Amino acid sequence: LQLGVDAHVHGSLLLGEGAYIGGGLWLGEGAHIDRSLHLGEGAHINGDLSLTEGAHIDRGLWLGEGAHIDHSLLLGKSAHITGGLWLRDGAHIDGYLLPGEGAYIDGGLHLGESAHITGLWLRDGAHIDGYLLLAKGAHIDAGLLLGEGAYIDGLRLEESAYIDGGLLLGEGAHIDGYLLLGEGAHMDGLRLREGAYIGGKRTAAEMDEAITVGPGASIGGRTEPPWVVMSGDAEAGEPASVDDPVALTEASDATEPGGQDSG
Repeated sequence: LQLGVDAHVHGSLLLGEGAYIGGGLWLGEGAHIDRSLHLGEGAHINGDLSLTEGAHIDRGLWLGEGAHIDHSLLLGKSAHITGGLWLRDGAHIDGYLLPGEGAYIDGGLHLGESAHITGLWLRDGAHIDGYLLLAKGAHIDAGLLLGEGAYIDGLRLEESAYIDGGLLLGEGAHIDGYLLLGEGAHMDGLRLREGAYIGGKRTAAEMDEAITVGPGASIGGRTEPPWVVMSGDAEAGEPASVDDPVALTEASDATEPGGQDSG
């Protein structure tokens, strides 16, 4: 299903319960949906959902309970979603969520209970205005990477949510607010490159104070500070990770990240 260059939907685009699209859903350059794009309960896109350069959705992108995108959700350069991106309970994206250079999501990114995404990479200058929230049991399987100058307002993992592959903040990337891990939540590791920061703090020790880790939760296998590893500190106890987010940066310019060596 394709919306052409500068196409305009005066209202919402709704895929009903159990709907199926083969070959993906594509919004052309500058395409515009006045209201929301909504995938109903159990709806299925067999392919990518792609917003190309400058495309935008004004009132949110919603994946209903159990809705499924077989491949990736791609936001081209300066594409944007206003009203947030919402994955309801059990919804999943089998590929990656890839906001491109300067793309943004205004209203946060919300993963419902047991929802999951393979990986989330914000390219240079991309940002999420609002919290990235993982509800109980939600997970990201191959790391969360913020490219140079990218940012999010805050990150919260609720009970038993997890990020395999850890969190990497590239040069100048930042989390403006707090990083909160609820009971039993975990991340494989946390590494920051030059100029990156959390909660307005600049040193690793100060940033540790902006991180709250609940009972049984862990970062890089640790259940107490220090949490933050600055670039260049690999010999000083950098947390090991099966899907090392540092290695993922080497593949971050690839059009299709699948198949890249993450080890």
